[in-house]
This record gives sequence, structure tokens and C-alpha cells, in this order.
Amino acid sequence: MAFSRIPALDPPSRGISRRATIMLFSLLTSLLLLHCLADRAVTIATPARAAAAAAAPSSSDAPRTERLARESHLRTRGVTNGNKDWGFLSRKVSPRFAAGKLSPLGEGSKKLPQALIVGVKKGGTRALLEFLRVHPDIRALGVEPHFFDRNYGNGLEWYRELMPKTLEGQITMEKTPSYFVTREAPARIAAMSRGTKLIVVVRDPVTRAISDYTQTLSKRPDIPSFESLTFKNRTTGLIDTSWSAVQIGIYAKHLDNWLQYFPMSSCCS
Repeated sequence: MAFSRIPALDPPSRGISRRATIMLFSLLTSLLLLHCLADRAVTIATPARAAAAAAAPSSSDAPRTERLARESHLRTRGVTNGNKDWGFLSRKVSPRFAAGKLSPLGEGSKKLPQALIVGVKKGGTRALLEFLRVHPDIRALGVEPHFFDRNYGNGLEWYRELMPKTLEGQITMEKTPSYFVTREAPARIAAMSRGTKLIVVVRDPVTRAISDYTQTLSKRPDIPSFESLTFKNRTTGLIDTSWSAVQIGIYAKHLDNWLQYFPMSSCCS
């Protein structure tokens, strides 16, 4: 058998063949890289979709989620201190307020308060009152009537007329922090009703005294310095307890006076 000899490629033909081989190799490499990237993207997307599906509640869980949200909302609307006698502050919203139906203006009657915020001055009593007023079962007087310390001579009927109208089951409240340090206030409140609930908000006596002083200073810039009013003798550190800003902070002394007329279960602090 005769074999024909393949002629050797000339230099230009070898160059073209080399370039074609390189281009083919580059194309295959690019395709492989694209395939790897596409596979990686699918791998990442799958856990993300699974996590999103796990986070989203199913249709069967929706009623339970809504119920828990409503219960949580109702719990945050109440105020409790662990004493069952204060349950009136943690009741659920009354039926008369359900479905957005509020009682007509002017409905109800004026009653003497069943709960009083009696102190202390600069202790956060205003903030507490505003929080409590959000509750639909609480109606509170917006100003301080000072009935049991300054206006007691006007009589209970005058005091009653100051109160907002309430419906059956609603709580009437008022706030006057100076009652806490008024010696006659506990006996007078007990004469009105020994079932009255008392709320006392206390604060660190030192920061309370400083806050009291700065409020007075804003109205009377010519008053002496805080140190000169606080100390009888700065050398010995003897404190002047006759100064009202210091005297209010002697909580034990004032509480003893209140506990002569009201049991501890009547007080919330």
C-alpha cells in the first residue's frame, strides 16, 4: 500500500491554527465560568426564598397572629402594680367603646374621684396622669384643684362640680401633688371616702430637690444658691430640712401620716 506524505504546514498556517485553538479554549472557559455563576446564584436564592417563606405566616396562622396582637395591645393599655385591688386600671376596653363607638358628649354624671395622684411634686405626676387619661375607662381632671389643701372650705359639692362627667363603670381621677405634704389631707380624703385609691410617685430625693429648685429659679432668678439653701452648715454638712425642696423628699415622714388613715393596700407607689 502506498502512503502519501502530508505536506508540512507553512508558518502562516500554523499561526492561524494556534489562534483558533486559543479562541476555542477561551470560549469553553467562558461557558464553564457562566455555568458556575448560574449554579451559585440558584444556590443562594433557594435559602433566601426558604427564609422568607418561614418568616411569612401562613394563612392558617393569621388568625392566631391577629389575636395575639390584639391581646398585647390590650395589655399595654392597662396599668398594674401586682395588687389585685388596682384591677380597675387594667381592665379591657369597655363594650360601650367597641367598634369605635364613643359615648355621646355630655352623657353621664359628675362624681367625686375614686382615685387621687397625691404626690410627689417634680416626681413625674403629670406624665402619669396623661398616660392614664388615654384609657377609655378613666376620666381625669386636667388641672390641679387643690381641694384638700387650699379649697377644702368650699365643700364637697363644689369639688364634685369640678370633675368631668363619667359613665357607669368609669373612674374619676384628679392630681394634686401638694396633698402628699399637707398634714390635713389624709384625714380629709378619708372623710370623703376610705375606699379612695391613692397613687404616689416618688423620685430620688436629691434629683427631685434639684428639679424643684431649678423650677423656682426660672420664676425667681434672685433666690440664693442651691447649696446655701440646702445646708445649715456647709463645713459640717448639716442639711436644712426646713427648706421645702428638702422636706418634700423625706418620704417616710409623710407616708407615716397617710398610713394612719389608709392601709398600704390603698396606696400605689
